[in-house]
Amino acid sequence: RHYGSSSKTIDKYPRTGTTPPVRKRAASPSTAVGPSLFPKRYLRRELPCTIQHHVGGLALSWQCGLHDLDYDLYLPIFMDGIRCTKNPFNFIARQGVHELVEAAKGRAHVIRRVLHKLIKPMRLAFQSKHEQNVLAVITIVKHMISTHTSLLGPYLVPYYRQILFAPVLNVILSRGGKNLGDAIDYSQFKNKDLCVEILSMLELLERYGGKDSFVNIKVMIPTYESCCDRSGRYH
Repeated sequence: RHYGSSSKTIDKYPRTGTTPPVRKRAASPSTAVGPSLFPKRYLRRELPCTIQHHVGGLALSWQCGLHDLDYDLYLPIFMDGIRCTKNPFNFIARQGVHELVEAAKGRAHVIRRVLHKLIKPMRLAFQSKHEQNVLAVITIVKHMISTHTSLLGPYLVPYYRQILFAPVLNVILSRGGKNLGDAIDYSQFKNKDLCVEILSMLELLERYGGKDSFVNIKVMIPTYESCCDRSGRYH
């Protein structure tokens, strides 16, 4: 028996003035960032530091010398907390990362061996699109490179695709730091222009990342122009 095509067609949406239902677009995955476990760890006293209130502001008090800490364990935990937006957890996490990075001066290997665990927290902070989180990552990357320069810079190159979260950084640069389309003002935060901070980070990555650094940056940030002139000098 042959089943041919019928000459009659069925209108899925009859001509009664109605229009087909419009499918709602799913929320952007870049905004679906889960909460950090850092606050719970701090409240459970799993971290080797406490916050102290001084006349000049907040500070961290460590239970032991930073050189004696297990960087493989604690640096990723503090890095995971940089996307916290509530006080005092955001201060504890970000200040903790900076103090650990500074204490590792001359011992870049303790950061290199745990570098692969730091990339995901950085990316999650970028994905949150929160101004403080974006600036926190940029500041940390700049601190890591400026403190350890050539001892750490080249090791970051394989992670450029993860660190340089293009959907966020490119939008900020294209809009002059104004916003990311979510009505968030990125033009200034604590008197820092976010576009200037991004470009400053990219220049440090290029300067200390080796010969392949610029190509890898250019792939992710097409508008970036090299800070190296034709003679090979950086300006």
